[in-house]
Amino acid sequence: MKMHETDWDERMQKFLDGELDAADVRALLEAAQRDVVLAAKLNAMKSVHQYLGRSVLESPSAGFTQRMMARLEHLPHTVRHAPRNGLLLLMGVLVAFTVLILILGHEALPGGTLRMDTSRLPLPDVNIQLTVNLKWVINGLILVNLALGFLVLDRTVLRPFFERRAGGSVY
Repeated sequence: MKMHETDWDERMQKFLDGELDAADVRALLEAAQRDVVLAAKLNAMKSVHQYLGRSVLESPSAGFTQRMMARLEHLPHTVRHAPRNGLLLLMGVLVAFTVLILILGHEALPGGTLRMDTSRLPLPDVNIQLTVNLKWVINGLILVNLALGFLVLDRTVLRPFFERRAGGSVY
């Protein structure tokens, strides 16, 4: 009768935990005498079982759970960002947005493109010519700036306003 490997594993674990009756213990030990692999696995499981049996589990101090549960009521429900810092970030976003719009609007860019030629650099066998449309770069920076601005606006102005208005946590 050939048993599946997981059946042997379960049976050996029950043997080590002392949950097998005498007939099953005899059958397991006889099978381990006949099968070298099963015997090696049983010895390995015995070693692990003995090692774990010697280790001491740490437990929390008396009343730990009750103290922690009592403190949960006093903890803040949400993490609040300092409004002053958020407003400063929002002003920085607005300044950067304004500068980028002015650069884009006044055609302050030389031809609107940036050409990079590495043939003049002292690099052996490297010749890269790259042309970048600076208007697209500025437009990308404006979009990123707007996204950051809306995020900061939400975190520092809108969320606290609506939380105060609702009388608690909205989110």
